[in-house]
Amino acid sequence: MARVTAFEQITKERPTVHGTTRCTYCVFDGREGKSYLMLETYGSKSRQFVNKVSQSVQLDEEAAAHLISILKKAFPNLRSK
Repeated sequence: MARVTAFEQITKERPTVHGTTRCTYCVFDGREGKSYLMLETYGSKSRQFVNKVSQSVQLDEEAAAHLISILKKAFPNLRSK
């Protein structure tokens, strides 16, 4: 579980597509009224504890803005709905 403060691009020699999983999110106010987005992914159906949180990532507004710019570059045809 982590609060992301920066993103760094790397190059993978042999990237692979992972299996699917469930992801939930919530938005909450932390200290000093600062908003956070929390994303949590869960164990796959083949894991011993299927509905147990596997990863939890929190983003503040600055990290979210950086992620938005990365998403726009990665998916240039992406449009808001």
